[in-house]
Amino acid sequence: FFFQAEDGIRDAQESRGLGDVYKRQVLLTSLQAADYFENQKKISELSLLLPIIHDRTDGRNVRITVTAENGCYQWKSSDSKIINAQGMSDKQDEKCQSQAIVTPMTQVPHPGIIWITARDIVTGDILKCEARVDTITKLEILTTRRTIDVGNTEVLEVLAYDDKGNAFSSLEGVKFIWTTPQKDQLIEFVSLKESGIKTTEVRKQLESENYFSDILVVKGLRTGRVTITLRIQEKGYSLETSVVLYVRENFILIPDYPIYLLPQSKFDYQLDILRLEGNTTATK
Repeated sequence: FFFQAEDGIRDAQESRGLGDVYKRQVLLTSLQAADYFENQKKISELSLLLPIIHDRTDGRNVRITVTAENGCYQWKSSDSKIINAQGMSDKQDEKCQSQAIVTPMTQVPHPGIIWITARDIVTGDILKCEARVDTITKLEILTTRRTIDVGNTEVLEVLAYDDKGNAFSSLEGVKFIWTTPQKDQLIEFVSLKESGIKTTEVRKQLESENYFSDILVVKGLRTGRVTITLRIQEKGYSLETSVVLYVRENFILIPDYPIYLLPQSKFDYQLDILRLEGNTTATK
């Protein structure tokens, strides 16, 4: 007698079952999807709202950098007299432009949409970003928190809105005036250079010319309540806003774990002040 094995049975190994096959298929599909999205052409901004600077006699202007990925691009604006898009050549291949600096050129509001396009010169694919220019009608100061520890710093940023409540995409290049009551001296303004925070060349240039930008670094000196006022230092604007910050000491209770005492008994705690000195925290 001769026995023939059934189709599909090769050896005595235990079958992994449909569940394992399904898992492998799902994993493979997920990897393929991740690879697809990773290599998909994309643009960093789909919509831009840029503010108007009425006086540009010093050659200064608002700007924002837009990036296109996974292609060799050339940039263009549908109306460069309103909003200009200046492509920047890549270091690896000068005919390709992965980034463009977008700047408003008009000094009056423009109601229409300007299209910023990045065209892949190899495939012909086009990525689009819609851009508008308008006047700032409202200011707001953004803080991480409203309290600062003595010796620590806090970064304040400016948010601006048009008359419809839309937030502007960039305020880089706009001059501002930051003030606080001199008599308080609860905080001090720290230069962007001294603070060590990462910022743009445009903001550094404003600071070197003794102007404030849309970013301010403050350091707590003494405990108390302080008001910081902000105004636009640009022709045609008279907007103002303010924010209240509280400077406090950062205390630590030693020991910092629960203590259980018998009735009428006593225990001495130690109260220390934490201060930031350089990159280390010291107690006093």
